[in-house]
Amino acid sequence: MSRTVLRLCVVAAALLLLPAVARADDRSFATTAVDQARQLARYESATGRALVRVDRRGKSAIPAARRAAAATRAQVDRALRPVRAETTTTADGAAVKRRFVALLVAEKKAYKTVDRSLAAFQRGAITTGNALQRQAKRAIARVRRDAVRLAPRLQALMGA
Repeated sequence: MSRTVLRLCVVAAALLLLPAVARADDRSFATTAVDQARQLARYESATGRALVRVDRRGKSAIPAARRAAAATRAQVDRALRPVRAETTTTADGAAVKRRFVALLVAEKKAYKTVDRSLAAFQRGAITTGNALQRQAKRAIARVRRDAVRLAPRLQALMGA
């Protein structure tokens, strides 16, 4: 075989492998995102349980609930690092990554609002606490709704 034909074969093989590499990058991102979301779910559940305890026990349970909310925010930060470090090569992969990162940032902000509402309750500002709590509940519900909408696209990237 001549060198020219050999080079053309190598170039053709590389072009055929390019979509597979692109899918692998997107699959790696999707796998990382799903793993991080699973880990974050445990912290979200713990914070939810702590907030229920606040409703039952009152002011004495607020410090533990604030620690749980802070732990959830810290876990969001830990989840953002590997997700941001992953590369995507397709336009759909990049769009899903942008949306996933935006959801994590919105969730962190919502749990900060939860903390602010608990702080308001602690100092006796019930009206402020209630307003912040409503705001936080709406934000968390929005994040969950958007995450449910994003899940099929993540699954598609994992299966691609």
